[in-house]
Amino acid sequence: MFFREWFVVFFVACFIGVIFLSQVFSCKLMPLGSCRAVNPPKIEVQVSGAVQRPGVYEVELGSTLQSILGLARLKKSADRSALYLKKKVLGSCSIIVPEKKCRKSKKKKPDSSSMAPTSYADENARNLSKATENICA
Repeated sequence: MFFREWFVVFFVACFIGVIFLSQVFSCKLMPLGSCRAVNPPKIEVQVSGAVQRPGVYEVELGSTLQSILGLARLKKSADRSALYLKKKVLGSCSIIVPEKKCRKSKKKKPDSSSMAPTSYADENARNLSKATENICA
């Protein structure tokens, strides 16, 4: 009698376990034709800054920054060293691509107090040289 009671308890526990597992892993227990592929969720990412096509892009969850910026197309002036392109996007966000910083030209500028403009053309040339002093690479 003792063996029969344990057998019934074991059988009931296995039956409850199979029902639980069938709910958790329902696709694996069904026939192969009835399983449907689950589409990954889409998220919206806003891209702005040094890109040719700024805007909001709808991408799959887990897309890399490189694939998103491939859609937006980086400008030549974009600072690629400031971006970690392998980073995965796990939610809706905003990406701002920075531009390269301007570097001061290494040209030594003449002292303005020692040179007096001799004509209107010389003064315009001096103002133009001051305006183009900061050169972006």
